[in-house]
Order: sequence, then structure tokens, then C-alpha cells
Amino acid sequence: MWLDGNRYPFSITAGSNTQCKIWGDLPIGTDVAVDELFDGDYPALQSVNSPVLIGDLPSGQYIDTTGEGTLTVKPGINTITITNQAMGQLEICKAKIDKLNTNAQPYINFLVDGSKKVQVRAGKCSMPLRVTVANHTVVEQSYQNPKSSTDQAPSSYVTQLSSSASNYELDTGGSFFGISYTTPGGGIDVTPADRVISKNLNTRTVTVSVPYGAKGETLVTYYNRIRKGQIKICKTIPYSSQDSLGGKTFDFTWQVDHQAGRVSLMAGECSFVLGQSNIIDQNGNPTQVRVQEIIPANSFYAVDSIVVQFARDHVVTDLNTATATWDLGPDTNVVTYDNKSFDP
Repeated sequence: MWLDGNRYPFSITAGSNTQCKIWGDLPIGTDVAVDELFDGDYPALQSVNSPVLIGDLPSGQYIDTTGEGTLTVKPGINTITITNQAMGQLEICKAKIDKLNTNAQPYINFLVDGSKKVQVRAGKCSMPLRVTVANHTVVEQSYQNPKSSTDQAPSSYVTQLSSSASNYELDTGGSFFGISYTTPGGGIDVTPADRVISKNLNTRTVTVSVPYGAKGETLVTYYNRIRKGQIKICKTIPYSSQDSLGGKTFDFTWQVDHQAGRVSLMAGECSFVLGQSNIIDQNGNPTQVRVQEIIPANSFYAVDSIVVQFARDHVVTDLNTATATWDLGPDTNVVTYDNKSFDP
């Protein structure tokens, strides 16, 4: 406590109830400054003409203090209440998304305790968050793509990770081309592991305990992967063409990303799923799909319609060339060709 340029130290031992100490007998109108002292204040105190501090000061590194200030003495007992809050550190990391170039890594938006917004670029960590010693909940909500390969600020457009428009999903492990793999924490990892209170992978939510800061920080790491898509080709003919086209085999070629192949189908058949690929490439651009039916020269039939289901964008069909192109959407994209005979 400061009065007339001098310091008058005294101690109060914290307890479960508010602890008080009555000090001094001062004239009405006197200004008294009250500050709680921590070890970081000691160097400044040594240069002040004041009594020598007795005993070691506590560390204020992980203690937040409110209520300090100056009061003007009024008649009676004047009260000032100082409150301490123990604090800890919570840090959020976002693992780099595999198969995506550094310049294309998105900015992931998190929500802490339903109110504090934190943005972390994939492959990076947030600055440590100073939070109360308690349980805290982190939710992965959305993302923003970089504006360009040269301007790394996030775009203004926000995509919800739970939406069909999202290019990414939580990487919970699984298999790719028959090779099994696991992800730390099943997609949400907490270090130290014993600080996990609860976790919901479906909602990308984790609740963790954060201890007093001197015991180390609590680290939450999220893992994402690019969503995958595949195609399926189906063949139909109208009832009027059953006599001429029923039992005939129709040939198709397909290309998805780095994969390509050929499929033969009869009317009423669909291919097995084909060309499983990431729905975006290493630069974040959409994966292109191209399917074409091979129509022999001087054929007695033609493509009457092409319908593409569950594609992402840029669907283009051309009956003259019997081709369909589109941006690969997540899960299974279905393209259906309907052929019609010139002479039923």
C-alpha cells in the first residue's frame, strides 16, 4: 500500500472466504493507493524509499489480479477488495494437411468456450491462450482458403467444415488403397493425454482440463484430410429401344485426376466405383472428371441424355461427343447415360 510516496506492506493469507485486514487511522480525504505485490515488482521497489520487503513475494506469472487502485478515505471503514484468479495455458495446433502444398494450406477457425475465436493455419499453432484453471471446450468450426499463392491472407469466404461444400474432414484414420493408417487421438489429440475430459469426433469438439500454468500448458491438435470422391457410370435405354439395344454392350472411358480406365456396360448396369481421388489437387483446385461413351462410326444409336448426380461444380455434358465433365464431389458421383436407337 502506498501513502505519501511511502510503501506500507502487509500480508493477507488467502482462504476459502474473503480475508480482510484493517490498517491505519487516516484523515478523511487522504488518497491511498493499494497494489498487490508479486516477485516481478521487487526490482522497482528497491529503488523506492520504503521499508524493506519481508519474505519472498509470490510469482504473478500465472495469476491475474483485479481490484487494485486508489481510494479516497471517507468516514468509517473504507474497503477495497482485490481478487486473484489462477491461470493456465491452452494452445491449439492444426496439423498440416497431407497432399496439399504449403501455399494452399487453409486457415482453420476454432471457437473456445463458445465465445473466443481463434484462427490457426494448417501446419501451425496458435499463440498460447491464457485461460482460467478449469475445463475448457474447443470446437473446430470452419475454414478460409488463402487468397492466392502470393497473398497468404485468408479469403473472406468462410466454409463450414460440416457442410457439403467443405473440401476437408476430420482425419479419423482408416485405409487408402487398402493400406490402413491411424491418426493421433483419432483426429483430435490432447497433450498430456490425461487432460482429456470428453471428446466428440462427429462435432469436432474436445473438452480439456487446464491446470495452473506452472504445471505446463495443455495442447490440443486437430488433424484434417482432403475429402475423397469417386465415380460410378450407369447405362439405361428407353423401353422403345429394347429390341434393338437390349443385350448390347456399351463402352466408356473415364479419367479422374491421375487415374483412367475403360468400362463396358449393358443396359440396366452400373460400374463398380472408380477413380477414388482427393476432390482438390495439391494447389487447392478442383479435381476434374471426364467420362465419354465410345460411339462407333455409322452407329444406329446415339446418346439421348447424360445426367450427372452429386458432382461439385462445372458440370458440362455434350451429346454430340457423348462426354461429361465436372468437378469431383465428395463420396460417389454418378453419371447416367441413356441411349436411343434410330430405329426402334
